[in-house]
Amino acid sequence: MGRLRRDRLLTWINSETLTTGIPLFAGYDDSRAVNESPTAAWSRVLDLGVDAVQTELPWLLWYVREGHSAG
Repeated sequence: MGRLRRDRLLTWINSETLTTGIPLFAGYDDSRAVNESPTAAWSRVLDLGVDAVQTELPWLLWYVREGHSAG
């Protein structure tokens, strides 16, 4: 992430759940948000400093980004 920041590049990850069963971003995805908690799904991703997260559950991601414990 440091190099991306130095090169002034933005990072975007996709956390949508695929029907192929292939986990996206090491399993930090929408399925984890529903099955465990939104915090379990996205806190690590946000801690890494990603700039954008593509999700089918934007209201839950917003809750986590605002610093609330959503589950």
